[in-house]
Amino acid sequence: MGLFKKDKKKKVKEEKLPKLPELPKLPELPTIDTEFSEPLKAPPQLPSFPNN
Repeated sequence: MGLFKKDKKKKVKEEKLPKLPELPKLPELPTIDTEFSEPLKAPPQLPSFPNN
């Protein structure tokens, strides 16, 4: 019963969070993720070929 009460409160807070201020914050996260994913995929792939 305690867990259910917390879930209901979280759902109400989440509905209020996804407002106009949440839209501009979302595009900022994927930008950093892409930058980190690019350099991470390049170094491990390069050494993998010559190593084999």
